[in-house]
Amino acid sequence: MALKLSEPLNEIPENLFEGLKVVLTRSSSVASSRHAAIAAYRALRAFKEGKNITRNLESEVAVCLTGERQIHKALKRTNPIGADKVVSIVVSAQPMEWNKLSAKVCETLKAAEIDEFGPLQELAKDFGVENILSCSERLELIIVEKSALVELER
Repeated sequence: MALKLSEPLNEIPENLFEGLKVVLTRSSSVASSRHAAIAAYRALRAFKEGKNITRNLESEVAVCLTGERQIHKALKRTNPIGADKVVSIVVSAQPMEWNKLSAKVCETLKAAEIDEFGPLQELAKDFGVENILSCSERLELIIVEKSALVELER
């Protein structure tokens, strides 16, 4: 879920909710909720199959979001510290009631849920898409596809 914080994030909160893993990332590194969900799925699958290239879920999600195998580069692009717009990716082994979870995340982080992700044109350039005008209607899908290329190198 995309969030607008009341003030820029100073530190990444640890263990926000018992039984849930919450990954916060800079919203400018996420094209859509679909992009975030696919990256989270791929990161979890990498750990399950023993093909992860990082030591924790947060950094594996960063790698899967950015398609960047260099962990420090992926973390630099996704680091939420100093950002007032973040995306919260919540991972749970149990089904969750979305409205309650959303309200709790917003209350805990002093944030409001928004429907705004990173600017697609800038993200596309980060992924090396040069001719943006010819594919402007498909940028989100191109970004998701480009970020998945890291899977081929596992």
